Amino acid sequence: MTPPSRVSSVEAKRWVAQVLLVLLLIAALSGTACSTSGRDSYINKNEQLLQSLPRYPGTVEVGMSSAEVREEEEGPVTGFTTTASFELPEGTTAEEVERFYRRRLTGQGWMLEERVSGPGPILKFRRRQEMAVVNLEGWRGAILDVVVDHGA
Repeated sequence: MTPPSRVSSVEAKRWVAQVLLVLLLIAALSGTACSTSGRDSYINKNEQLLQSLPRYPGTVEVGMSSAEVREEEEGPVTGFTTTASFELPEGTTAEEVERFYRRRLTGQGWMLEERVSGPGPILKFRRRQEMAVVNLEGWRGAILDVVVDHGA
């Protein structure tokens, strides 16, 4: 696109509009690439954190997913959580799993920040800026969810 040398003001405005459109398109595409790369990096660090956590003996991983974190419903993405779901061994009680994670995580420098009672307890641990949640709501169905965010 060469700028018009001696053209009408309508043609000049059209040229400026085309240049702005190209610049906006470039900015949008580079922003998408950065956010995708940033997302992948963030989730990779979450997965590394999950791997560093103790795993209840005999569990089998049955799924892993990540979700966006936003301060406000329509606000910008501020991070991601990553959830690993495990099948618990037959006959395992929620109390046994809770004791295991309380003992093992506090031994690794994690602090129990909150415990929510329910069909199965939810334990929220913190270590520096990291967060780990042990969710036993699904223990009757033999499911344990461990949720992490390395930058919470």
